[in-house]
Amino acid sequence: VISNKRSDNENMIFDLFTTIITLFQKHRKDTVGHESDMVHIRKRHMLHKNIPDLDTIKASTGGHFSELQNIFNRFDPIKTEKLSDNPKKYELLTKTVIYKLPKQKSKETIADMVYVEFSLWFKHEYNDYKNKEELIEEIYSFKKKNFINNPFNSTLSE
Repeated sequence: VISNKRSDNENMIFDLFTTIITLFQKHRKDTVGHESDMVHIRKRHMLHKNIPDLDTIKASTGGHFSELQNIFNRFDPIKTEKLSDNPKKYELLTKTVIYKLPKQKSKETIADMVYVEFSLWFKHEYNDYKNKEELIEEIYSFKKKNFINNPFNSTLSE
């Protein structure tokens, strides 16, 4: 007669085995997540290596920088934290968008560029944002109003 009951030793071994597997999976998930973050940061750094530093961008654009940053803050597409806890949450995103914005010719190219930049800075959290069209419309209006000419030196390349 075969018994379906496990002995205490078998239960202990089974529990130990499942605990070890659970710990290994958690460790592997953390490791893969960290590796993915590092690859993501390297990719962003490589794509933005020719963009001037923040102070140069701010000096070249004057008050337009804070105006665009205020647009991002008002819409707050990435609601990962309160803006009052981190008022500079969109500062580096604003830097790259404002640098690339004068070169965009249409609302569609602005939408594509903003999507790529959000993906580079915040991974894919922008995908779930519901008011993308309103945000893009506001950025497009901002661009038309403020960037008839490119404020960046022609020697600066993307």
